[in-house]
Amino acid sequence: MKVSRLITIFLAISCLFGVVACSDNDNGDDDVLDNGAPVGLDKVRRADEQAKLQHPLAKIVWAGGRLASGAKMDDPAHADTWDFDAIADDGSPQVVGMWELTLRNAEWEVTPLEWPPMEIEYIDLTTITMDVSEAWVVLQQAGLAQPFFTWELLKSLHPDYPNPFYAFHIGGGQYLFVDIVTRSAMLGGDAPGVPAGNAVGMYSN
Repeated sequence: MKVSRLITIFLAISCLFGVVACSDNDNGDDDVLDNGAPVGLDKVRRADEQAKLQHPLAKIVWAGGRLASGAKMDDPAHADTWDFDAIADDGSPQVVGMWELTLRNAEWEVTPLEWPPMEIEYIDLTTITMDVSEAWVVLQQAGLAQPFFTWELLKSLHPDYPNPFYAFHIGGGQYLFVDIVTRSAMLGGDAPGVPAGNAVGMYSN
């Protein structure tokens, strides 16, 4: 099952609800390591290398991890399949090229995209310094961590969310979010009757 995509994320973060907390750890520039290597950022860098084989200007603009079985995980380090969107942009109004990359069983699959990724800003994800493992620690410290289907890394075009973030899909249209700059942890989803852009039941420690 493909990692849940951008429009779903966009709708989910437009109607945030639940709990918001901030970690006291201010070491946002340090990757949390799993068995000596970053769980997510290492995969992003390797995907970037693959994308640049398609075009030297290619960059990874969206990333995600999942289990190929479609089951839930209780730690992002347990993912066995990773998906990425890459675009090559030379500054012109239209992108030069765009690809979907998947890493599974130590093998890469690269497929041209028919349509460009929607509702995200095309930032170079190799510039991100918070690993998904560190985002997971933030959720644990906030008391929000729970089993999830996928994790995703992106920067939304939504004006209320100026920073890149990790999103963990926990099912039922709900996500756990971690802002990689402010280190805020949020539980969000589609809340019936709540206007887009509003949040209810928000707390911080």
